Amino acid sequence: MKNRMRKNALVISLSALFIASTGVVSAQATDFTVTIEKLSMLNPSGDTASATISGLAEDQGIYVRLCAIPAGALTNSSMRPTQCDGQGKWVSNLLASQLIGAGKANETVKLDIKSSFIVKEETIDCLKVACAIHTRRDHFGGASDFSLDRYYHVSFGPASGSASLNKGKLTVVIKGAAGKVVTLAVGKKIYNRNVTSQNYSFAVSTKETRVQVSAKIDGKKFFSETIKTR
Repeated sequence: MKNRMRKNALVISLSALFIASTGVVSAQATDFTVTIEKLSMLNPSGDTASATISGLAEDQGIYVRLCAIPAGALTNSSMRPTQCDGQGKWVSNLLASQLIGAGKANETVKLDIKSSFIVKEETIDCLKVACAIHTRRDHFGGASDFSLDRYYHVSFGPASGSASLNKGKLTVVIKGAAGKVVTLAVGKKIYNRNVTSQNYSFAVSTKETRVQVSAKIDGKKFFSETIKTR
């Protein structure tokens, strides 16, 4: 046990020394991308999101976790989530990090996610609050480096829609389709919207007191209703 602890301590020291000597390669941050195979219509009781990472510097690693999105995070790149589902996955290009538990960053990251999780005895319900897969640089340099921070919105359950018409304002709510492009037909008008949250709201003005509304994803209709003014 003592030998193992000495080995881990040595590896961590070497990692820190290596990063301190090389610094942050800021150009890599602009090339850093994460492609996630499945973000919408996830099974609330449990599903898997597969992520492919590219453009990560040879001396860097990242954390990949499901988190609740804090208010203001999308306009403040240095605001990190504090409510996340466990430790998520740690992957790195650095061999020293791989020796102490990190996965290989050049391999597909499979993250198990579900619609609700507990943080400090508080239940986070992603059916009610906005959640995302969040990436950030790991503990080797990540305390002050926000260049790898990204939010990838997720949504759970089959896509569904509802609409209401009140005083010339039509409001459509799309659930469960974050990350998808939804085609909305409002009467004879067509709107394409990138859905960015679990409960996405879209509003349009109309003089009609009765209007046909429908919604499609990938050409498949999942909502259709005739709406009357209140």
